[in-house]
Amino acid sequence: MPIVLELRFPWGRYHATPWGRAVNEATPEWPPSPWRLLRALYATWRWRLPELGAPVVEGLLADLATPPSFLLPRYGEAHTRHYYPDIRDGKDKVFDTFVAMDRGAAILVRWERETTGERRGALAALCTRLSYLGRAESICQARLVEAEAEAAAERGRAWSAPAEISDHLRPANRILVAEEPLDLDALTQTTVAIRSSGRRYPRGSRLVDYALPSREIPSTAAPRRSRAPGRPTVAWLALEGPVLPSVGETVLVADLARKAALSRHGTTSPTLAGKDESGTPLHGHRHAHYLPRTRAGSRLLDSVAIWAPTGLTPREVEALARIRHLFGGHPDLGFVEVRVALESLGDESNLLRELGASSPARTWRSSTPFAPYRHRKARQSEAEFLTEEVARELGARGLPQECRVTKVAPEHEGWLSYRRQRPNKGPDLPVVGLELSFEEPVRGPIALGALSHFGLGLFLPVDGS
Repeated sequence: MPIVLELRFPWGRYHATPWGRAVNEATPEWPPSPWRLLRALYATWRWRLPELGAPVVEGLLADLATPPSFLLPRYGEAHTRHYYPDIRDGKDKVFDTFVAMDRGAAILVRWERETTGERRGALAALCTRLSYLGRAESICQARLVEAEAEAAAERGRAWSAPAEISDHLRPANRILVAEEPLDLDALTQTTVAIRSSGRRYPRGSRLVDYALPSREIPSTAAPRRSRAPGRPTVAWLALEGPVLPSVGETVLVADLARKAALSRHGTTSPTLAGKDESGTPLHGHRHAHYLPRTRAGSRLLDSVAIWAPTGLTPREVEALARIRHLFGGHPDLGFVEVRVALESLGDESNLLRELGASSPARTWRSSTPFAPYRHRKARQSEAEFLTEEVARELGARGLPQECRVTKVAPEHEGWLSYRRQRPNKGPDLPVVGLELSFEEPVRGPIALGALSHFGLGLFLPVDGS
């Protein structure tokens, strides 16, 4: 079975300057060079999935050193011009040239070779954590494709192969590929080191001509609202600042992330807002959950996972990618401003593994406190009330309702140290920590109760359950 990757660009733009060319030559790299893709996969491994074994990833990269073929969408070339002051002659001009395509259009990349199952699994995992390709503004979603023949037939387009020119293809573009066998040290060499050694191109690389289909102007139609195959369900935002908020501010950070997302989107987004166009709250819990997270062993929030089971449209992804800051709004909150960047896109089975999205478990324990929607009746015991509330919440999410519910104490500060209401939304809610024991393994994420879309009521699987 050949190796086939699908690359999608939600913004409809691919920004990259070819090796050996200056940015002001206004020549975009197209198609994306295999050398650049190999470097991107290597960087994703080292920075985001270091737990993958070196022999597996290095063997995978060696498999991908063979020049692939491309199935390209319709595209055009465009640019913007940027002027900035210069003390000598007043101002300088810089071209930002890019390849424009329909938002969410897919590029298929195919290698005519097989690889081991372990390496294919590593490639699938790396694709889910690849957030951009080319310059940082080229937000990218990647995935491993199994049925590439059907996709090619649907598009009715010819594959562009190395040094293959035919009547329906215009003159080739020359892009950088790796020589075989792959020189990993050469692949990871910096541009400065290459220039310092007197080379124009990296050692271990070569230029190859790729035939391209004729240019076509992409459509400007808005993306469809129906769910599309491969649409991401998780966007991971990284937080950075001199003072990061504590876990006690989980609800506040989630509320700020939601407001920032809606502000950047500009128009009504039921998925991001949790409300339809008339302002009526949605039911079924299929809209976005804003889940602030910490690193293991830390009590400071350094990321927000935005999980939308129905998927995020290209416009919604673009809105999330444009978030730059979260503002706490008052010094008493412990932080004033936090910088934000979109770190990765994908599905929950890869990006929310720690929340049990890939490994079912029987036992689940509160990571953040559970806030019941209803009040306990006078005739009910606390155990009866909590069991009834949890069962109702599980049923509303299509999860098994039969489970044993027991109270648990927090590992650190008390549950009351958490903010228990959104800003200016009323009195604090009562909260409690719980452990849920199911008869059969259940797959996550599991977020229950009031404010479950703002980080409360989040459960984590217990190891070995």
